[in-house]
Order: sequence, then C-alpha cells, then structure tokens
Amino acid sequence: MLRYNITEQRERRFDMVVRFFLTRRAALLGLGALALAPVCARAQVRPTVFVSIRPQKSFVDRIAGDFVQVEVMVPPGASPATYEPSPRQMLALADAVAWFRIGVPFEKTWAPRIAANHPQLEIVDTRQSIAFPPAPANGGKRNPHIWLSPRLVQRQSESIRDALSNLFPEQAQQFAAGQAAFAADLAALDAELTSRFAGVQNRRFMIYHPALYYFAQDYELEQIAIEADGQEPGPASLARIIEAARAADIHVIFVQQEFSQSAAQAVAREIDGEVVTLAPLAENMLENTRDIADALLRAMK
Repeated sequence: MLRYNITEQRERRFDMVVRFFLTRRAALLGLGALALAPVCARAQVRPTVFVSIRPQKSFVDRIAGDFVQVEVMVPPGASPATYEPSPRQMLALADAVAWFRIGVPFEKTWAPRIAANHPQLEIVDTRQSIAFPPAPANGGKRNPHIWLSPRLVQRQSESIRDALSNLFPEQAQQFAAGQAAFAADLAALDAELTSRFAGVQNRRFMIYHPALYYFAQDYELEQIAIEADGQEPGPASLARIIEAARAADIHVIFVQQEFSQSAAQAVAREIDGEVVTLAPLAENMLENTRDIADALLRAMK
C-alpha cells in the first residue's frame, strides 16, 4: 500500500509539472503571437510525429521522407521497459500530430496519461495489423520486439502509411511510394536472410534479453533466453541455463547495453565462451538487422 501511495503521489506531481508547463507555454505563445507572425509566415514548419524507439524513426523517415519531423521517446542507452517521458517531451507532444506506439512496456503506463493530456494527438498502435499467436511467449506476456523481424516491420509500415495518409491526404501518394520502396527493401532483406540461414546446422543461440524471438521465428532458429519475464535467473535457473548452453554446443552469449551483463558473463565463464553485444535498438533497422544476422551466423559456425 505504501508503494502504491508513493507512486500515486509521484504521478500527481508529474502531472502538475506538465500542466504548469503547458499553461505557461500557452500564455507565452498568446503574448508573442503578433510579434512572431511574420517570422512564422516565412518559416516552413514540418508536422511533428513521435515514435517510442529509434528503429521506428527509420520506418517513418522511409515512408514520409522529410515531410514530417520525427521525435523519439526513448533516448540511446535507456530501456523501453522502464523509461519515463520527460516533462519536456510531454510539453513537445502538445505540438505533435501523432504518436506511433509499438508495444514496448513503458507505453502501457504512459499511453493513457499521454492521451489524457493531449487529446489532439493521434495515437497509432502499429501492432494493429499483426496476427500474434494466441499463446504469449515471454513469461505469459506478449514479446514486444516486432521491429527486429523484416516481415513484421512490413506490416507496421502499412499501418504508418495509412495513418499518415489519413492525417495528410494530400501527401498520400508520397507516403504510398515511400512505403512501397521500404517494403521492397524489407522483402529483399528477408529473402537474403532466409538464404543465409538455410544451411545452418546448429540453429540454437543464447541471448540475455529475448529480443530476437520474432527474428528466430522468421528464420527457423531457436532462441534460448537467460532472462525470464524481466528477471535475472536464480542459482538453480542459472545452472539449468549453463547445462542448456553446453548441450546445444553454444559458445557465444548475446547481450545488449541496456541490460545487466552479470548473468551472461557468469554463463560465458562456465562454458568457456564469450559475450557479444548486439544493438537491437539501433536506428537503422535494415543495416542493424544484417549486423545481427552476421553475429548470429558467426556464432553458429
């Protein structure tokens, strides 16, 4: 009960700060509107859209080109599981036309509050056209890492195209062309990876955070995750993981910088292996997916 009350008080204080900034901003804009009018008339202001994580920025950039300004919620080095938007971001959302959600954990807490504070904002869930399996595969929760599957990114690109076209119908042809070119690149990447993984014999790999669940599904690989439902393994679980690594002849443990590496390092020591860092949250999805594939193929030799 005490923890709940503290959290509730924190949220109330945050909302008060956001309301203060929004009110102050509105007053300043009202006072300065006449003076700034000539400048604004000359300026070419692009519509602002928000995305949750950096890979999504590359999706929107490919579809919309330079028609929109894309702002990213979660900065480099921060975790989408625990991130809290800053007051500055909450203020900037007042000028945005859309926020493209993707299903990362922080959204569950913040989406209702963002919607309440910014009723003008179009909130687009890019998972809407994805048919998820009926049984979640991440400790009873749906795995959110749909940006690391070229096939699922293609579905997301369609949702982004349609949302932008509804907001700016005069630009629909541009968005359609951008999405078609992006989809062609995704299809080429998918065909390339399907071919590269076709001849792999040992199809298992070990990773701390289960970020490659959909990637593994696409290319018929088996991901063995050290973390379970956001929790580091206890001694008994760690022992089972070490035995699983030995049984699968695994010598590389993949990690990412946003998470602790202690458990991965412990497993690597026991199997005389190494720890290799991946960057699932890198901005350029096409380039980064190839980098991830390269790392997996080297480990599976």
